[in-house]
Amino acid sequence: MTRRIAVVLGLITLMSAVVTGAAVAGNSNGAKEASWKLCLKGGWETLYTSNGEPFSSQKGCVSYAKQGGTLFTSQTQAVCQFYGGTFSTDPTTDLVGPGGTFVWSCNGIPPFSLRGAQILTLNGLCTQDGGNALASTTDGSDFTCAKL
Repeated sequence: MTRRIAVVLGLITLMSAVVTGAAVAGNSNGAKEASWKLCLKGGWETLYTSNGEPFSSQKGCVSYAKQGGTLFTSQTQAVCQFYGGTFSTDPTTDLVGPGGTFVWSCNGIPPFSLRGAQILTLNGLCTQDGGNALASTTDGSDFTCAKL
């Protein structure tokens, strides 16, 4: 009887080790492994979460990246994508036209989905990025930051 219990416990231990090994191997991801390294040596101070929040520490940044969070080097890009838009620095996406210097655009946001505070956030990011004018379509689906 004791021998039978020992064999069963041995099999449970072996099965547990196999399952744990598969889970660890399944969580290994080259992109995740590479991204958290961006947080090291002060890198966390220039990175943002997927909703545009800055990190308060290297540890927080590494933890976020290792859990599969996407790191952004542009706060504006992170916020734009968080709002459902597509961020671009391509001047062909400019809404302002001649007379100003294009900085960035955030296009394709679901119409009428942004509220006042969110538009103020985009305006603040425009200023932070060197612009002084935020233009938008009437339905608030496309935005351009420019310096006039």
